[in-house]
Amino acid sequence: MRRFGPTLLFVLVTLVALSVFRGQLPRFYPHWVPNSAKIYLPMLGMLAIAIAFYRTKYTDFVPLLSAILRASAVGLTVLLLIERPDYTLADPETATRAAQYVALGFYLAVGLSVLSWFRPAFVLPVVIYLMSTRLLVAQISGVWMSYLDTRYMMDMAFYLIAFGLIVVKAGPRIHPWLGRRRRARPRLSA
Repeated sequence: MRRFGPTLLFVLVTLVALSVFRGQLPRFYPHWVPNSAKIYLPMLGMLAIAIAFYRTKYTDFVPLLSAILRASAVGLTVLLLIERPDYTLADPETATRAAQYVALGFYLAVGLSVLSWFRPAFVLPVVIYLMSTRLLVAQISGVWMSYLDTRYMMDMAFYLIAFGLIVVKAGPRIHPWLGRRRRARPRLSA
């Protein structure tokens, strides 16, 4: 247990952090002030984090995680292009800015999703854009829309990149083993 204790603790803390974050995003959008610029805050916040981690490359991760993250980035681009968020504005007085956010944010999200093929940190704002558009559809169109069809892909991409960046960038300061790209594999006895 001593060997796996820190790893289990890290996983537990990160899963709780993801759960808290995922709980806050749906609370943020139904309570935004109509036609307020606050609607842009989550995506711009994640864009700022992505810019801060711009130098992180897929080669900084172990090969399996790198392949999963890149596949997630490509999958998010495909999702954006195939299921473009395009909602009919039902109430111009209260949802005009939300409709503009969905329409204009789409082009930024597509650009960032293509950039995320090469720089993994840019997965973060793309995931936030996709989640936020699904949460805003009720305010824009007056129709509730489930996003269970894509939620798990977005959650997985967000979790792996957010906490993968922490391990890759802060990990070497915590313990030298986390900074090595090639970690010693345990020998299996015959």
